[in-house]
Amino acid sequence: MAQSVEVSPELLMLDGWVEAWGNYCEMRQSKARGSWAMPKQVQAMLTKLLKSLKAGFDPVAALQASFASSYQGVFPEKHPHRQAHKSSQSGSSVLPLRGGQRAAGIDEGQATAAIRKALRLGGIKKTIATYPEGQRAPLRAAFTSLGSWSTVRQIKSTELPFRARTFRDAYNRHTAGATA
Repeated sequence: MAQSVEVSPELLMLDGWVEAWGNYCEMRQSKARGSWAMPKQVQAMLTKLLKSLKAGFDPVAALQASFASSYQGVFPEKHPHRQAHKSSQSGSSVLPLRGGQRAAGIDEGQATAAIRKALRLGGIKKTIATYPEGQRAPLRAAFTSLGSWSTVRQIKSTELPFRARTFRDAYNRHTAGATA
């Protein structure tokens, strides 16, 4: 008799979640000597993935990597440009940049992470407050380009790539104007 477990809406709204989770579960089931999918195991895995999402990691990428390598476990990516970093001085989140370098602009992945963070935290002001002072003005400009909070919180996962490009362009225009 199959029992069900509850999947967090935060995980379900991620692009590619359903396919990545399905592939991972199918791979685990094919490798299992018995039944790996006991409800407590599955719930523990989902809790771990939700915690990794809240820490700034991409659980979909972690599932895809585990599936591709036939890993039984799921591990967060180790690439600095794909995860939210903590500033060593202030303890606040810093927009991640390629190669650990600080730069004036951000890429689309970083823009997507900032928007997702706002959706997780439940507000633009809360999100901006987690970043260092030097990044707050461009973040305000970027979020303003998306509209009000009521507009931002209604962004669907299918719209996220387009909205992330708009956000990235506004952020980069603001930082280019500040350094010019």
